Amino acid sequence: MKLRNASAAIVFAAMLITMAVLPLRSVNAVGPREEDLIIRYYGNTEAAYAALYGGDIDLILYELTADLVASALEDPNIVLGGVSDTGFYEHDLNNNDTILTYPGIRSMMNYTSMRRAIAWLTDKDLIVDLFCGGFAERIDQMVAAPLKGWANESYWFPNYPYEYNPLLSAGEMNAGGFLQGTTPNPDYDAGFPGSAEYIRQYPAGHSKAGLDLDPIVFACRNDDTRRLQAGRELADNMKKHGLPLAYNEDTKTGLYDQVMGDFDYHVYTGGWDVGRFPAITLYGLYHSDFTYAYGPNYVTGNGTHPYLDALLEDANYALTYGEAVTATKNAAGWMTEYCVNVPTFSALSYWAWRSDLLGVVNMEGDGPDNGNNDLNCYHADGSPVYYGQISSPNTVNIVYSNWVYDYQTLNRMNMYGGQAVSPYNLAADQNDPPLIYHEFTDWSDPDDGGALKSYIIETYRTDGYYCEPVTGNQKAVVDAIDYMWNSWFDYQVGDTWFTSGYVDLHHINVLNSTTFEIFFETRSYWNNYYCQGPLRPRGVWWTQHEGTILVDNATETFTEGPGNDFEAPGIVPLANEPVYIDWVEVNSVPLTPYTDYNIYARGGGPTGYLEITTAVADGATVEVMYRFAGDARGYTPGNIAWQTILEGAGMYYATAFTEGIGGSITLKKNPFYYQETPPLGEIDFARKSNGACKVDIFDLNIVAGAFGSTGTGIPDDNWWAGADLAPVGGIVDILDEVTVTGSWNDEWDFPS
Repeated sequence: MKLRNASAAIVFAAMLITMAVLPLRSVNAVGPREEDLIIRYYGNTEAAYAALYGGDIDLILYELTADLVASALEDPNIVLGGVSDTGFYEHDLNNNDTILTYPGIRSMMNYTSMRRAIAWLTDKDLIVDLFCGGFAERIDQMVAAPLKGWANESYWFPNYPYEYNPLLSAGEMNAGGFLQGTTPNPDYDAGFPGSAEYIRQYPAGHSKAGLDLDPIVFACRNDDTRRLQAGRELADNMKKHGLPLAYNEDTKTGLYDQVMGDFDYHVYTGGWDVGRFPAITLYGLYHSDFTYAYGPNYVTGNGTHPYLDALLEDANYALTYGEAVTATKNAAGWMTEYCVNVPTFSALSYWAWRSDLLGVVNMEGDGPDNGNNDLNCYHADGSPVYYGQISSPNTVNIVYSNWVYDYQTLNRMNMYGGQAVSPYNLAADQNDPPLIYHEFTDWSDPDDGGALKSYIIETYRTDGYYCEPVTGNQKAVVDAIDYMWNSWFDYQVGDTWFTSGYVDLHHINVLNSTTFEIFFETRSYWNNYYCQGPLRPRGVWWTQHEGTILVDNATETFTEGPGNDFEAPGIVPLANEPVYIDWVEVNSVPLTPYTDYNIYARGGGPTGYLEITTAVADGATVEVMYRFAGDARGYTPGNIAWQTILEGAGMYYATAFTEGIGGSITLKKNPFYYQETPPLGEIDFARKSNGACKVDIFDLNIVAGAFGSTGTGIPDDNWWAGADLAPVGGIVDILDEVTVTGSWNDEWDFPS
């Protein structure tokens, strides 16, 4: 029997509560509903889909291509969830003065005219309609389609200034001095507008003026069909226009060192999974401060666009949300005008999972690749859940990893500090589970004329523990000291993936084991979201592992006073940049941390210093024990065995790991995780005013509104994957309503 009337269904559901046999959580259970999660690594989307189709995995951690969606529509065992992606895809153009392949030679892409010519040759509508099969929305700035309220309307279709036009591209190259020479172009096409009969030459004023262009280094991803086809199309158009190419197709892993490490490319088919605030995204991706090997900015170069840096700073240091939007529009428009790169599309996609995987949280923007889904999804028979990645991690290094595929593995084992977001309302902040208190306000800096700057006070829960890989043994509790030293580690190292979030740190005060204050050097609306990187266990990171030292320690002795090592109050001249101060003694008498001394980044860095802020008698002996960062580079940090270094405080711990395509990682739920297992009936995962979640009228409204909808075949308009809680999967029916009413008023995960 199928009830179509939602009100009648709710009444009937209440009658059936006692009849239902459902896997509700046990009292005080923590972590994921399922004990085991296995993530398998495939070479591309098609291979992962074949595994899904064959029942080898339950869910693909990536959106489907149009062809695969068509296949999924025919399979009653595959459920689809629609997602409007907050990421974007683009043709990256290396704006640097020169590249490694041609040392000392000005790069073609350093010329605005050449970058504009590439933009004229990019057929965005073809990419969206044909290569993406319509499952995409074109973008004209580096702003994801769902966030285009941040985009500059003057540079967005129909006002985009470089709409596909090969003839105008040829004219742009001619105007920029990239004229045809005398060498015949083997790709000349008389029927293609603007096609060049001869290879183009370097312009006047170039060191190779009048000589044929060197081959343009074109790195094209072949593990994403959409980008592969878009790259091939652009490459063909470029060759027809007399641009010789050194064209190479390879996987993300194969191109990683060339593009991200060496910046040795001219054109790359890039893509980013970004956050919900373009002001932060653009600043972190395109400001020259973040141009370093394997860092986020491999496009604009150091000092290539100082005006763009200034525009991005305006967005990042805005004092209000409205100011940030205006400044971001200015920066995004400038990037489009000067073709820093060529944006192409954001995915309008379907994510896919098998119908016997229940309770899938299909988050806005990110699909099922989120922590709430990991907590909630399950098999009715209790069997392990299998995810499939479309690539293997390039590294599993919580400091230096920078690919989404790395973090699809790493995030499940690690805790992050700071604020999170409701899975179904990206505009709504809510405290991340590690926090029980977060306040954002201002402080007055007495060393800067009383200037107002950003300030945060946070308090952590007391029930978050690190978990040892392989054994699952309980390790140390996560505390304020872990927050402090991790923050200074990312700041002092200066080239980690999280550095951009710490550059404006001034100092941190630890008030007690759970509470700490964060003081910023700047005043910005966005500081509320900074200093929220991963928390690494000092029990592992402060230990020497067969000669590998991730965080070293030293004891140094100084004499205070005029003519001696330093004068207090003042900076103590340590030999290394500290990430934590164990103690400071004056004539064997300890000083008080955070009152008499602390680590400070006066003036915003780039180095944090130990500063004694109290008077010390002239000639006194000052002894300091402190920690400083070692070298954490490697496939794992310091190439330390994964069985040791993958210790984290996330919801899982690793028990087996085989790297590379065809490999996998086997994860078990962390029995000492801080967050409770949701009651099977929670749908919206919205935290209430008391900080806890609750199964209430909002969850009931969702399941009632989705009643009768299906996610197999073409999903119904009112299909809501998270309301599909009970067998049979792929349809929201009476047992799903029974499940919600059976957990009615159940409050869970009170922060402690």
